[in-house]
Amino acid sequence: MQINRYLPNDTYVDCISDDYAIEVDFSNKWAEAIGQSLMYAAELERLPGIILICRAGEDESNCLKHGYHIEQTVNWWRIPMTVWHCGADDVHLADCRRVEYMQE
Repeated sequence: MQINRYLPNDTYVDCISDDYAIEVDFSNKWAEAIGQSLMYAAELERLPGIILICRAGEDESNCLKHGYHIEQTVNWWRIPMTVWHCGADDVHLADCRRVEYMQE
């Protein structure tokens, strides 16, 4: 996976895999993360992805609420997207809860 790659449209994508253009952000930035991941995905012709991090000390119910907002938004607009919900202590992506939306 590549990280912090500069794109021709003068933006930086946080992570790029073979299939995904991924925005990494804290859970309270869920709305911005959706927009950024969509823009990166369009630029790179990949699926959009988000790694959503629950800050250390954050009330877990807030992080769950932010995840719910993402779910409602991507389901309403039928956006094919993968979101990894990560705790502050998660070290590897495999430690995070992966949710795939609208992918068959």
